[in-house]
Amino acid sequence: MNSNYILNKPSTLPLSWIRHDNYSLDFVNVPIHKKCEWISLAKISKHTSPHLVFDYIEQHSRKYSIIRGCNSQIKSYLKDKGFGSIYIGKEAVLQFDKNHFAKKSLRELIKRGLKHGRVEELEYNATNRNKIEEFKKYSAHGNEPQLANLYFSSFVPDTRMFVFRGNDGNWLGAIQISVNSGNKLHTELLLRKKDAPVGIMEALVSGVFSELKKENFREWSLGEVPFLRSKQHAPFFTHAYFINLTGRLIKFAYNYEGLYNFKNKFSPRWDDVFLCAKPRVRITDLIFFISKINLHRLILSKLTGKIN
Repeated sequence: MNSNYILNKPSTLPLSWIRHDNYSLDFVNVPIHKKCEWISLAKISKHTSPHLVFDYIEQHSRKYSIIRGCNSQIKSYLKDKGFGSIYIGKEAVLQFDKNHFAKKSLRELIKRGLKHGRVEELEYNATNRNKIEEFKKYSAHGNEPQLANLYFSSFVPDTRMFVFRGNDGNWLGAIQISVNSGNKLHTELLLRKKDAPVGIMEALVSGVFSELKKENFREWSLGEVPFLRSKQHAPFFTHAYFINLTGRLIKFAYNYEGLYNFKNKFSPRWDDVFLCAKPRVRITDLIFFISKINLHRLILSKLTGKIN
């Protein structure tokens, strides 16, 4: 057996695979085509080691599986189990022992934002769940087709929700957090009200960071930015190159550079993110994958808007 298989067991789960207190393994399997399924979301017992989850999938899957949101450690582990991979983007990771708010320009934005209200955590209940759904309608992209199957898009048990409450009592922004592993938190949702004042989201991130820093975690992921170019993983005429090219072509519909610029304000550690599949990622898989995340509807909506 490859020694890397033994020594490099992953310590984290793929993005949007979250921890819960139960002892069950709950997967959301999205059919890609007849012989392939995408394990898009999952709730994993906090008592189960990540490598045991992958071993379970390998033993019980009747179709070949796609797993998105894998870091380099997971990719390496799955490679030893016969999985292929392609680079699809980067993940912005904040570390609680680092100062991510040192930039003068960022501090000024946070100061401006805090003039308008405060950060608070919501209790999970039906009332707050419904209020978040209503808030989405007034968020910056609330009137557009929403991406699907990539993250937990509703306030659900086993996630946490922080909001920026304005001085008038109304919400101006929201961040949904999940537990990815024993030392890592992950961002599921970033929501900003359309007419929110400048600095609201920066102040929200800063406030959430301060609260989470008090807990027993080492890092907090602000989430993935897809389509980012990587010289290491995207030489010409590879799958990764065409993913980046696709991103540039549809930037009018999905502004990944704007998302990158926002997250990069906090000087994160940028980790590579991969899509893995056994035995390999096929180009047909990627085509079906795009339809399953609802990206085609977002593109069509933007094109129609431009034409009209």
